Amino acid sequence: MNRLALAMQRSAWVAALFSAVMLAALGWNAFSSRAVDPNPPTRVDDLVTRINLDPNNKALLSDLRRQDDWLRSSYFRSIRFGQTGFFLLLGGVGLFLVLAKSAERLKAKPPVPDPSAPAKSATDALTSQKSVLALGMGLAGVLALVATLSRHDAVAAYVDGKPLPQVTPTAPASPAGLPPAGTTLAPTTAAAQTTSPNTPLTVSPSSPAPSGPIPLGGTSLGPLPVSNPATSTPPAKPPAATGAAGKAEMLKMAGWPWFRGPASGFVGAWNGPSDWDATTGKGLLWKANLTLPGWNSPIIDGGKVFLSGADDKHREICAFDLATGRSLWRLQIPVLAGTAPVKPSNDAGYAPSTTTTDGKRVFAAFVDGNVVCVSTDGKPIWGRQFGPLENSYGFASSLLFAAGRLIVQMDQGSSPEAQKSKLYGLDPVTGKTIWETPRAVSASWSSPIALSIDGKPAVVVVADPGIAAYDVASGTQLWHAEGLSGEIAASSTFGGGKVYIAQQGSIMMAVSATNGKIAWKTSDPALPDIGSLAYGSGLVFLSTSDGTFSAIDGGTGKIVWEKRLEKPARSSPIVVGDEVYLLGLDGVMRVFRASKTFSAVGRHRLGEPAESTPAFAGGRMVIRGDHHLFCIGAK
Repeated sequence: MNRLALAMQRSAWVAALFSAVMLAALGWNAFSSRAVDPNPPTRVDDLVTRINLDPNNKALLSDLRRQDDWLRSSYFRSIRFGQTGFFLLLGGVGLFLVLAKSAERLKAKPPVPDPSAPAKSATDALTSQKSVLALGMGLAGVLALVATLSRHDAVAAYVDGKPLPQVTPTAPASPAGLPPAGTTLAPTTAAAQTTSPNTPLTVSPSSPAPSGPIPLGGTSLGPLPVSNPATSTPPAKPPAATGAAGKAEMLKMAGWPWFRGPASGFVGAWNGPSDWDATTGKGLLWKANLTLPGWNSPIIDGGKVFLSGADDKHREICAFDLATGRSLWRLQIPVLAGTAPVKPSNDAGYAPSTTTTDGKRVFAAFVDGNVVCVSTDGKPIWGRQFGPLENSYGFASSLLFAAGRLIVQMDQGSSPEAQKSKLYGLDPVTGKTIWETPRAVSASWSSPIALSIDGKPAVVVVADPGIAAYDVASGTQLWHAEGLSGEIAASSTFGGGKVYIAQQGSIMMAVSATNGKIAWKTSDPALPDIGSLAYGSGLVFLSTSDGTFSAIDGGTGKIVWEKRLEKPARSSPIVVGDEVYLLGLDGVMRVFRASKTFSAVGRHRLGEPAESTPAFAGGRMVIRGDHHLFCIGAK
């Protein structure tokens, strides 16, 4: 082979290597553009919300400009790279073909014996397939370019000037006699507290109207005293598990008044869309900004959505209109006087407990054991603190309203022998203790569920070492079943006459809801560490935060199926008719068939991370993301 032919052949392979590098770069650019983080646009929304509250804050305005510039520059940089790289790829492939063909022509001559022929056979084989190689690289480049240009993610929507539907928070008209929603409350004077410590909190009419942005925070609500334990109802001795016939069913309640709804994770039917995607607006009725973080879930009552939020300096309860997503009010909640400071874990945050309502009032609890009550139109009523707490993660059990009682599960202490835990039944109007029942359990973060047992309202609560039912009217313990251990965070569920509970590091068990008799125990499934249980179609559904999802036979405790999902979830599963909904940490709602054969039905995107459990009412599903509140329904 002459020197010119050899040079051309080597140049051809340099062009081929260049083309391969460009193809790899185009592929990575396409992949990264399709796997874009959905959070940056929501951070812009958050900054806009904060600027609306504080329009003169130059630091926020600078952050907004930087975030906007970064979003746009990164988006267009990806597009330009895809376009430029594609043309460079075509140029490299074309140069490879020309040089290779020219080298072949120059070296064409009568065959002569060549001792190095075996070593060249692989190179010659590759050269002979140059057209196929070039065509393949060109088609792959086209696919990479199309994938880059056809992205329809949240960043693309933002840059193209088509933001997702959302509601801009506004200060609604205040109810008669109240300051604007979010106004800092007037200080409660010492004289007012000493006159009547149980008097509902009022807003001082002399409080000046705020000028400029509404500040977060507030002043102390007057705490209500904890009733004297000596007057409490002592726990009754649990009856023997005789197996006598009885009847247990879920309490019938309208709306979605507490965590996981009145049926503890079951929705009989929902006429919402079968296919929705909040990132494109498909099936999305509205989207509202949230100003403070919180791992609690929304509740729904009377056409309103309620939830709470908090950080290390601020805490609030807020309400949204279920029909439109309009912000109705945001009431800033101060830390109650005498509260011991708490440093919560990242897994709990400052507002982990889901609120509850009696239809006239909304009740919220925070990580330090503060429990507060406000009216459904945003007026503060009473506040009460239960600390200091002996609880390594802080208070996280959700509140529950049942049969005229506000139920507070205040489990604490490092062991059952410490005798520091109590179950409270409070008067919802005043916050006073109607009954309190001591519990020989250690700290837990599980939430109560409400049942009707033999026609009487009851609550079922879980903590190490077991599960117990209590009469709502008196606080008397109805039955108790032992077998659990460790740190209990999951909440129980009910179905088929049994109550089911499971916890990672312990066991799963089923007990009779009427007498507490243990039906079965098992440690075979992957047990939940955070998410609560759900029951439907004779099956109990479990989800672990590492992404394992299971169906357990409610009658036997045997594993029906168990699947490892591609993403983890901290939300609790909800059975909707004959399907199961599970919201992942990636903000994707995964839907499965509630049957004995595993079947994935669909996937729906929020566009931002989420840890809450959805709420259902009025043909709508409300989901709390890390930054926004979403409402899905048929338009």
